[in-house]
Amino acid sequence: MKKLPELILIGGSAGAISIILKLLSRVQEALPIPLVIVVHRYRKDEDHLLEVLSNGTKSLITICEATNNQPISPNCIYLAPANYHLLIEENRSFSLSLDPLVNYARPSIDILFESAAFVFGRALLGILLSGANQDGAKGCQAIEESGGNIIIQDPNDATHTEMPLSAIQLTKKNKILPANSIIDTIADLEYIHKRKKNVS
Repeated sequence: MKKLPELILIGGSAGAISIILKLLSRVQEALPIPLVIVVHRYRKDEDHLLEVLSNGTKSLITICEATNNQPISPNCIYLAPANYHLLIEENRSFSLSLDPLVNYARPSIDILFESAAFVFGRALLGILLSGANQDGAKGCQAIEESGGNIIIQDPNDATHTEMPLSAIQLTKKNKILPANSIIDTIADLEYIHKRKKNVS
């Protein structure tokens, strides 16, 4: 990827957490790009996901649950909170919604991806991982239609194939990669940023 995106989204469900943890362990420094993670979570009981992901990051990376009206900042990783849809507003801040479940989920990957596509357009990178339903497919389609970039986990590499397969069917300009290559892609963004800093 020659040009750094302004926002990275990662969506997934069953089988995605282990990939996200591997990704977080690879990134040595805070990226200059905000990264937002949305995964299907338990709605009522504390699922300890924030704690699990925080323990998997390097010390220089800040990870937090997104809050209502919170501005999106670089060098941060945001997690969509349980039992809320997470949206991105035109002023590049987050908003939370208790609207009905989408694809049996709240937070919904589609909701986040679609709202981000409207705001960030070509400057958006959306990544969809393993999952057991169709959530994220329409969101990937929205990113593609807005000119953004999409990476979808190769179904042959996914623990649960329905989510990536559904997205592949709805999009044409996607990049289909195994999990390890997706992780390498994000790590490369860190490398590109370091190289640009050294040149300047």
